[in-house]
Amino acid sequence: MDAASCNYHVSVDYFIDRQCTPSWCITQNAISFHDLTWVLSGESTYFIDGVPYHLTGGDVVYIPKGSMREAFTSVQNPMHCYAFNFQCRIDGTDCRKLPFPLKFKVEFPSSLLDLYRHFNKIWLERSPGYTLEASAILMLIIYRYLRMVQCSPGFSSYRDMRTESIKEYIANHFDAKIDMKLLAGLYNLHPAYLGAYFKKNAGISIHEYINKIRIQKAEDLLAMGECTVSEAAVRCGFEDIFYFSKVFSKIKGRPPSSVLNSRL
Repeated sequence: MDAASCNYHVSVDYFIDRQCTPSWCITQNAISFHDLTWVLSGESTYFIDGVPYHLTGGDVVYIPKGSMREAFTSVQNPMHCYAFNFQCRIDGTDCRKLPFPLKFKVEFPSSLLDLYRHFNKIWLERSPGYTLEASAILMLIIYRYLRMVQCSPGFSSYRDMRTESIKEYIANHFDAKIDMKLLAGLYNLHPAYLGAYFKKNAGISIHEYINKIRIQKAEDLLAMGECTVSEAAVRCGFEDIFYFSKVFSKIKGRPPSSVLNSRL
């Protein structure tokens, strides 16, 4: 199963925007939480179960729950980092290790920095309900990291975010005919390259993705009894009901008529 599709639930024990002094260190101990630290600048060395990991700007270190942890920063170039200590459950069971490498490199996409900065604000404010928002933001950060480490070594945050923007456009325009030339132009891509670009980053062809979104919406409409099969096809961008039924059955493994009123 794709790790990013599991049902994660996290709770934050501790967070810090850490700007280390030259003498900063963590003494060796077994941790009762997960440690996820993103280095913004400077240098440090973390020991995980006795194995050293040298970190510089852009590195993320992940230390699973129960590991022996020790760390110190460079005296000449102290580390600046964001650090989370958190608990995690997957499908209701305590998680001892997330599917991360213990060390991996990320770029500095503004969207990720914005998440950390917003988290820092709500963590310092401690407004009513902040723990719920904190958990939600951390889960989004973990999701972003999972997607990053599952991509090829040549992963680019910019390319990924552009692909996500294309997906959002499709999700908001699935009920109409989607002009590939127009779509490519919106994201500064050549129309002949759009399909290959999308599949490289999304792992699915753009036409398959459009059908996936349309069929998901059609299933929701049918299950709630909001329309007939023919009406669902039209409302979800299909001009041919027979083609709609064929695509629906292929994706869902059952005909659209079997879904009617199933959630009433």
